[in-house]
Amino acid sequence: MQQNLAPDPTTETNMLLKKLIHTVNNSTFLDVNFDTPPWTGPGSTEIWVQSLIYASLSASLLAALGAMLGKQWLNHFQHFGHGTVDGRGRQRQRKLDALYAWHFNAVLEGLPVLLQLSLLLFGVALGANLWTEQHIVACIVIGATTSGAVFYALIVIAALISDVCPFQTPASNRLRSIGQRVVRFHNVLQKGNQTILSSFLRFVSYIPCTIITSLHSFASCISHRLSSQYAIENTDAPCIRWLLETSDDPDVITTAASLVPEVEWPPDLDVSCALLRLRDTFLNCFENTEYGQPKLSDFSRDCAIACGKAFLHLYIERRSLDARPVFLRATHDPEFALTSSSCLHDVHWLTWTRQNDPELSFICDLILEIVLDLGVSIPISLGNSKIPDTFLMWMSHPLLHCLSADQYARFWRRRALDVVERLLVLPLPPTNVIANCLMAAGLLLDQLVDPNQLVSTNKG
Repeated sequence: MQQNLAPDPTTETNMLLKKLIHTVNNSTFLDVNFDTPPWTGPGSTEIWVQSLIYASLSASLLAALGAMLGKQWLNHFQHFGHGTVDGRGRQRQRKLDALYAWHFNAVLEGLPVLLQLSLLLFGVALGANLWTEQHIVACIVIGATTSGAVFYALIVIAALISDVCPFQTPASNRLRSIGQRVVRFHNVLQKGNQTILSSFLRFVSYIPCTIITSLHSFASCISHRLSSQYAIENTDAPCIRWLLETSDDPDVITTAASLVPEVEWPPDLDVSCALLRLRDTFLNCFENTEYGQPKLSDFSRDCAIACGKAFLHLYIERRSLDARPVFLRATHDPEFALTSSSCLHDVHWLTWTRQNDPELSFICDLILEIVLDLGVSIPISLGNSKIPDTFLMWMSHPLLHCLSADQYARFWRRRALDVVERLLVLPLPPTNVIANCLMAAGLLLDQLVDPNQLVSTNKG
């Protein structure tokens, strides 16, 4: 690192020595001016070379600090703590949810970027400094730095070309995201002058809106994390979602699916991957006959019933809250998400199903009606005595969302009356089912209901 940001003391020392020699022997240094010229500061080359060197050093120190902090964060995440198995499991789930909420992966991915930036800055500064002293040595350093930069650019381009390229970097992920936004914006520009104007205005306002939204989300996240209302029960839904997304054991999926209707699912919780897994597991319970019709596999009824109920519970609730179709996509976490559906069929396949089981037939027909948005009433009535009361108790919660949605209300008024008529008899069902029935009666009478009350699974 150079010291030429300050006056060189050697110059003044040499001048004083010459002056002393001239004083002793007047015949020496006759034509030398012994006045020290004023120092005017470092040159522009020295300034920007030193700036690059110090920037490289700062980036390296920040990366080292981040690495030490990251080690501490990971140790905290891996700490098991004390208490019951259930309590430790909930604590682990809260920590896992916090990793996504606070963008932990993005922070850790930034540390290697700091080191890469530090290396680039140091190579450029070293090459520029050596160029002023010796060209051949400088060419070696410049060539090595250029080779490294070109190699990094090539692996980023390769990662952009193919999603399955093993040379993925944070830079390639960010560039891919920006490219997708640019493509979407370009497609919008193809729709006409009015659309172009509105798109341009949206594009101009995109940056400030993004900043405001990010600040609002960050503030909401902090207040939510620090709020005393962030109770242990909030971990039930994320735990079940994690099981559905990561487990390949049919028994585990069946057990997790059976718990879906019993917990409260926050509206801001992404359940796309869980819905995809429930749909695929439900369809995998059927097998092809020789005529291509779906037939329930042996010993698969319990799994089909549990996954079908769970799928309908989540799908109807999300459709009611969002007021738009729910797209089955794998977008939650790239590490755990289903990258593609493993099922060979989709819900259209259920059109050809013929079941003697009223409960299973109702689930199949309801999936066709809700997911495909056929706009016609399914043939099975909830007043059918072959449908057990336990099924109606489960149905009392999705029933409320169907009654509150305009596109389904006219189909579900008769079904709601059947449910209320069958359940509100002695012996009475559990209190939360009674509350669902009373709320359904209010919706039948065109009473307004708070959407937050519809989400709650424990209205009793």
